[in-house]
Formats: sequence, structure tokens, C-alpha cells
Amino acid sequence: PATYQPKLEDGLDFYHPDDREKAREEVSRVLKNGGEFHSKLRIVNAEGKTVPVESFGLARQDDTGQVRRIIGVFRAREQ
Repeated sequence: PATYQPKLEDGLDFYHPDDREKAREEVSRVLKNGGEFHSKLRIVNAEGKTVPVESFGLARQDDTGQVRRIIGVFRAREQ
């Protein structure tokens, strides 16, 4: 729905346990410094399968330069 606002920690929970810390580090860096991210990690889908993904995103800042949201996308990679 248009009103759905995903929580950051919920999104990070989809990452493979071995990749979760790296994903958290990327997000923390962007939250702190702004800018963009690009990573190639793995997520675990609803069926429990590990899926290699590539993610891209960027921080959206307000007029004071404070990060207010992160926008990003995933795409599956060839295995």
C-alpha cells in the first residue's frame, strides 16, 4: 500500500546471516555521511532460499543536510 513505511531493521533481517553485518555497515555509513551505496550480497527469500542480489540506493537529506530516508532497490544476480 502507498502508506506502508518499511522499517530499516526489518529490511536488514532479509539479508543472509553471514552478510547482515556488512549490510548494516553500509546503511550506517550512508545514514551518517549521506551519499550512495552499491553492494552485492545475499538475501533469504520467503521459501528459505538464498538469493544473490545487487542493491543500489541513496540517502535523501533535508535542507540542513540531515539524512531523513534511504531509497534503494534490489535485483537478483546470476548465480
